[in-house]
Amino acid sequence: MKNILFALSLATLFVCCGKSPVSSLLEDLDLPDDAAFTYLPTDLNRMDEFVAIGQIYDLPKAHGGFGVKDFYSTTPDIPVYAMSDGVIYNIRYGTRTFQAPWAPSNLEGQEYEDYAIHIYLTKTAGMHYGHLSKLAPQILQQAGTLTKGSTENRVVIHFKAGEILAYIGTHPGFDVGYYDVKNEHYFANPGRYTPDYTSARPFTDNLTPDLREEVWKINPRTVEPLGGKINYDVDGTLSGNWFLEGTTIVGDWSKQLIIARHERYADRITISDGSPVVGDNTEPYLWWIFGNAPAPETVTLVSGKVKYKVATWWRLYQIENTPPEGTLMIEMTARDKMMYEFFADQLPENVGGFTPAARRYER
Repeated sequence: MKNILFALSLATLFVCCGKSPVSSLLEDLDLPDDAAFTYLPTDLNRMDEFVAIGQIYDLPKAHGGFGVKDFYSTTPDIPVYAMSDGVIYNIRYGTRTFQAPWAPSNLEGQEYEDYAIHIYLTKTAGMHYGHLSKLAPQILQQAGTLTKGSTENRVVIHFKAGEILAYIGTHPGFDVGYYDVKNEHYFANPGRYTPDYTSARPFTDNLTPDLREEVWKINPRTVEPLGGKINYDVDGTLSGNWFLEGTTIVGDWSKQLIIARHERYADRITISDGSPVVGDNTEPYLWWIFGNAPAPETVTLVSGKVKYKVATWWRLYQIENTPPEGTLMIEMTARDKMMYEFFADQLPENVGGFTPAARRYER
């Protein structure tokens, strides 16, 4: 037991906490080398849609999940199933608040419980389920006393494939994250990232083919890979993740610039500029490009200054004849460096050179 607890103390919650999701000492748990998912994580008829990994906001999000059809229930009854055998090693226990305009007026401002469970699946793979409304009775009983508001409640709870682990229905979303360090993605500067981020993959990769097809029926994404992706770095080009020069903390969203593809409309170039982010309630700029070109993976040192006429993504998607909101000018200055500036209310033909407001980014 001492070795098990030591192994668990080295484990992560997931990417935000900056540690690896697995440990060499996990052999004490007698975990398999591989695992196939033989059960779906929940009842798909109660889900609105599948959400691919790679949501662009700050860094492409390392987990996906589902949108819940009838959420904000005060009696959540949608089961969450174990997709394979595994071991719960940590439970995060907190609260959230019913919010307008979706919550019934009599619930606005009230708190509801919000759990996440963190799981070992194999010697190299882990996963988490997030935004759980309540834990299944047998899980809660084995967990013992949980500290509310804590991200760490260490446990060792074995379960079998198909077992109900929890229930959802209060929160609008249901998160499913999956990580396997045997299969790490390429990033231009891998030292910036934790192993759980570089090894994050769609959980649908491990589903049996027939179950995967069931998920695709509610998947709005039509571009391969259908489960989404997070790794857009192409060395020597604009494509991928960028950080304001001197940035040392990956979690500092305001210093990130992401040039990738939208997680849902995956053919659309999406540029996320985190510079407006000051607090939790401030949104980044999230641009789509008029003409959707040039592709960032074709822009290199020899391209010189590249100008993109842009609008907020949902305006360009929803509103016919949307006027541009400005121009982005970007120039690569080295294989791993670039200059960037947004010119509000300016058309590309009226933008000349960079001003002192330009920012310098690096990989």
